[in-house]
Order: sequence, then structure tokens, then C-alpha cells
Amino acid sequence: MKKIGVLTSGGDTPGMNSAIRAVFKEADYRGMDVMGIFHGYKGLIEGIIRQLTHQDVANVMHKGGTVLRTARSEEFMEDAGFERALNMLHAYDIENDMLEAIIAMPEKDFYNTGIGTYIWIVTNRKEARRKGKVQLIDATGIKTSLRKNLGEKNCETNEADRQKILDLLMNFEENECSKIFPNEEFGYWEVELFKPAKDENGHVIKDKKGKVKMQKVRGEVEQIPFTYEGGIKAFHENEVKPYEPEIEFGEPTVGYELSFTKYFYKPVQLRSIAEISADIREIESSTEGLLKSILG
Repeated sequence: MKKIGVLTSGGDTPGMNSAIRAVFKEADYRGMDVMGIFHGYKGLIEGIIRQLTHQDVANVMHKGGTVLRTARSEEFMEDAGFERALNMLHAYDIENDMLEAIIAMPEKDFYNTGIGTYIWIVTNRKEARRKGKVQLIDATGIKTSLRKNLGEKNCETNEADRQKILDLLMNFEENECSKIFPNEEFGYWEVELFKPAKDENGHVIKDKKGKVKMQKVRGEVEQIPFTYEGGIKAFHENEVKPYEPEIEFGEPTVGYELSFTKYFYKPVQLRSIAEISADIREIESSTEGLLKSILG
């Protein structure tokens, strides 16, 4: 079963409900699920998403506005908001065990696209061996150089290259170009930090019941991996409390991050001392007497 998402953004205009209904009807005819993203890009950022049903689109064509509701989102126009929306999609795919693999393609493999390109393989029909896991494939080195560049495009993925990538995917084994992780490897809790509020004299402020008032530490958050043993509580006890015992955590939000650099980083081999020393001696030799001739 394939899925698609639909959202409406900006201001309400006539015909939006008809468009939503048409998308649902066509997708349903093709055996696809339709996920409704409510409140436009705001809903995408906050994860207000659920599967639409026939009831959702029944008798909507005469209604004004949009049944999905809409909202302008300045946050989405900022890099941080866009990242939140992207993370929400990542979260949806991973939490529903729909993300099968991500393939990193060679840079400059596509015409006028010098940035990294990734292929996401998403399905809700995973094989038993893939359930609860995500495969990362580094295919950045699987390419064939062009005899002549086309703009910034300097390589291609020919049939032999494609077969190598397909073999990595189908074999589902770990090697230099293929890594396999449990879904939780990429997840984390993000918590805001709070500390006791103080007055101008530096005294801790308490409420009428004698409870210490806490204030948010601006710009400070902690990201705690799902894989951290003992979770949030253990992280606070081990990593925060020994150094800042007054700090408390706020309510956690869930995020996901997938970094190919983290898992496929290849450190640059540094030159040896012997090589550097040889270069210095060569420079000294080639410039011998040069200073004397300049100064006379």
C-alpha cells in the first residue's frame, strides 16, 4: 500500500475542498492511502497528520475554505522551521517503520545539481529481515566519470553502477558501503533546560506555596539519544546533575537525525613527520644564498 500526503497552505480560496476530494478519490482508486496534513505547514511542523477517510471528503464540495484548514507559517520560511518539518516527516516514516533505506548518490551526478542527492526508499511492506531497521548505502563512490563535463555534472550512474547499488540494497549486508541500524539509532529527545529564577539581589524566587520558580535557560537544550541507557532520567543524573545540580529538564520533544558523515566518515590521511621534514629541507636547500644575494 502506497501513501501520499496532502495539505493546503496560505489563504482560503474557492475550490480547495474539490481539489482535496479529487486527490482522495484518485488515490483511493489506485489503492493508495491519503494522509491529511492539517493546518498547512504549521501542521507539518507540529505533526498534525492522520489518514483521511471517505467520511472526511463526503459533501465537502459546497463548503467554503478547506476541510484540512490552513494557516500561514512564517516559521516554515526559516531554516529552523523547515528543519522541524523535515524531521517530522523523518519521524513519521521511522516511527511507523516505513523507512527501508537511504542511498547517498554521487555529488555532481545530476545536471546543475552540485549538492548531495539522496534516494529514500519508503514502504509499509517491509520484508521480515528489514523490520525495525534502516539501511544506509553510501553510493557516492559508485560512478563513472564523463569524458566531458556538462556544466557541473562530471559523472554518471551507468547500468553497471546501478547494478552495484541495487546489489547493495538487495543483499542487505553490512560492508564498507552499507550500514544497517535499528530505527531508534536515529531518534533523540530534545529537552529545554530550566534553572531557579532569581530576583535582582540574586535570591531564589518562590511562589506562595514555597515552591521554587523555574525559568527557561534561553537558547540551551539537550539532545538525548534514544539509545542512551536509562533514557532521559539517567542522562540527567549522569551528565547534568553532577555539574549543574539546579538544572531541570522541560517536557521532551522527539526528533530524528540521519547523518551519512557520522557513519561513513573517512578521515584524511595526514602527512608523516618524515614527509614534512623532507619538504622543509628541500625548501631550505632551494633558497640557500637567496637572502644573502638580496641583501647584498
